[in-house]
Amino acid sequence: MKTKKQIKLNVGFGVLVAERSDPGDPEIPNELIIYLEDNEGTITQDIVLVRKSARERNVRHSRNIRSHYDGAVECLVWSDCHDEDYTQKFNIQKYTEV
Repeated sequence: MKTKKQIKLNVGFGVLVAERSDPGDPEIPNELIIYLEDNEGTITQDIVLVRKSARERNVRHSRNIRSHYDGAVECLVWSDCHDEDYTQKFNIQKYTEV
């Protein structure tokens, strides 16, 4: 079962919502989603989704495909208000000192 935790900020023309979702399955990572709602609570625009970065890989001797999480954060950004698909994708690696 998916549970949600939210922070809401009224920005005048709507409400900016930051939501942490927990899918309830240890194999599926949590996500942070930021979006706009109108004053009636209807989602009007996605802004950003942040989650663990995943690479798909074939598991040896199996036809199943599993996600392998590689120590990076993936950010999907919706910067075009006229497009329902995300417009930019960033993979941010974990910082290590050199």
